[in-house]
Amino acid sequence: MANRNIIWCQTSDASAFAKVQGKKYTHVIISALHMHCDSGNYVMYLNDTPVAQINPAFWKVVTTLRTARVTVTGLLAGAGNGTWDCIQKNPPKAMAALKVLTDAPYHLQGFDLDFETPPIYDPKLLASYTNLVAGIRPGLVITHAPIPSMLSAYDKSFWQSAGANLAWLNVQWYGESQLVQQYSDFVTGKTSGTAVDPAKVVAGATVVAQQGVGYTDLCQLMTMVNAIQKKPGIGQKFGGVAGWEFTQTIGSQNPKVANWDTCIAAALQGQTKCVACP
Repeated sequence: MANRNIIWCQTSDASAFAKVQGKKYTHVIISALHMHCDSGNYVMYLNDTPVAQINPAFWKVVTTLRTARVTVTGLLAGAGNGTWDCIQKNPPKAMAALKVLTDAPYHLQGFDLDFETPPIYDPKLLASYTNLVAGIRPGLVITHAPIPSMLSAYDKSFWQSAGANLAWLNVQWYGESQLVQQYSDFVTGKTSGTAVDPAKVVAGATVVAQQGVGYTDLCQLMTMVNAIQKKPGIGQKFGGVAGWEFTQTIGSQNPKVANWDTCIAAALQGQTKCVACP
């Protein structure tokens, strides 16, 4: 069983980011990296700040997490096509800009490729971008964060051409009340016609209720995660859970938010109860 307990963390503030240390997450995805290339110079931004201008203390947190055996990657792009436009214009320059983030002082271990705007969800284009980024250096952890309606793009041609370079999918099943069935339909091939190794499929969820974004109660989510893990042929390979996102949990007085990491860790161990779900 993969037992991935993943959290996205959307911040460039070192003090906020430091609070993820000591939690039970196995993977942290820094959000969100954007590529700017309007002047012909390929510059990486973290949210609205050039990466090179961010407080060095932020990147020291990455080193601390890695020492604690937490895998740290960066979400690439997200909403909008600007980053992908840059990559299409000059792939070598774009990959060189990304490679910098895998070197000192950043030390990212991979990238979560977030495609949110059609026609990006074309299997050939998906495979092309996946293979380009994976080619930056050996051993990078490459993931995607697709929305459920786009899972059909992960057809047989995609898995044949890029599947080996894709570590897993963080599927945005936000607020999905039928998560057990949706997960099963995808990994068994009912969604795209191609069966997918459950170890390469992570269930994405939101840590708090957000306007315009689906939310599933944490205790209900734990129950569904348990149900998935009990399904024959799936359970022992279940890919894990990914939560959006960490800064919304900081200082929360809601036990279901403040203890998200602990409760998801419990669910991944087959437990139905935790400090927030007695």
